[in-house]
Amino acid sequence: MQEIEVSANGRPMSFSFVPNVVGDDVEVTANPEHGFFSMLNMSYTWNRYTGTLTLEGKEHTVVYTVGSDKALVDGKEHALGYKFSLYDGLPVIRLKQLSSFME
Repeated sequence: MQEIEVSANGRPMSFSFVPNVVGDDVEVTANPEHGFFSMLNMSYTWNRYTGTLTLEGKEHTVVYTVGSDKALVDGKEHALGYKFSLYDGLPVIRLKQLSSFME
């Protein structure tokens, strides 16, 4: 297996679990304790009761819901192509897709 290196703003990111290549995207576990959201200049809110993760960037907001194959981007539904899930309690996010939502 080839090791995947991911960086943000020129700094390497670390993950709790090995990133996976999925098509032309990279799927990672987003651990706030490793600085995942701050390295991407985002704030996050996790609601464990509703299973929603809200990510706020400078211009856009993305809301993921565990078990849903759609995300809300600035209030509009967008197909994810997979069901949003958690792995060992951490959100699993596709980086290229998240980046496109935040553009």
